[in-house]
Amino acid sequence: MSQNQPRSPRDQSSALTPTLGGWLVPIDERRALAQSRRSTSSGAVVITEFDRTYTVPFIPTSIETAERMLDVAKVGPGDVVCDLGCGDARILILAAESFKADKAVGYEIRRQVYESGLKEVEARNLERKVTVINGDLFDADLSDATVITLYLNYGVNKSLKPKLEKETKPGTRIVSHDFKIPDWKPVRRLKHQGDIIYLYVAPQSFGN
Repeated sequence: MSQNQPRSPRDQSSALTPTLGGWLVPIDERRALAQSRRSTSSGAVVITEFDRTYTVPFIPTSIETAERMLDVAKVGPGDVVCDLGCGDARILILAAESFKADKAVGYEIRRQVYESGLKEVEARNLERKVTVINGDLFDADLSDATVITLYLNYGVNKSLKPKLEKETKPGTRIVSHDFKIPDWKPVRRLKHQGDIIYLYVAPQSFGN
């Protein structure tokens, strides 16, 4: 590509710096008496939710895989994308900039990571289309979502399953990076650069 040739929106999106991201990893199976959160010495966050405890290290989805996830979900005008554990907001930014979604909303519990994503959104003047919420993904409002993106893990997906089954609208596409949603049937499964992407559609993918 010539240096003087304008870059397409997707080329511009690739300029996102791959520094942060979200991945919930289970660290025990103890039943929680109540939800709790605390910072660890490593800067990760521990979330106790129902009967599982998870730690949240900084492991991002690559820009290429994030683009493929949105492509598989056929994100476009008219869509509202919700990213649960949105990290540095890269999926939200891609959805708004490259895929022309009407709106993108993300939930990120770590304050520092949330602030990083918020700054990126503001730097790109996307405040009208992209909302980043410093909050728990289990408290996410899914009522307007037409596409939900996940890079969690098997245990978190299992805990989220009742919420997804109860709160998503018919036709909502749910895309999970690397980890299945237990007992659900994906409408599509594909490999991309060593990653696995699962596409589910509500309610036809639900196992019950």
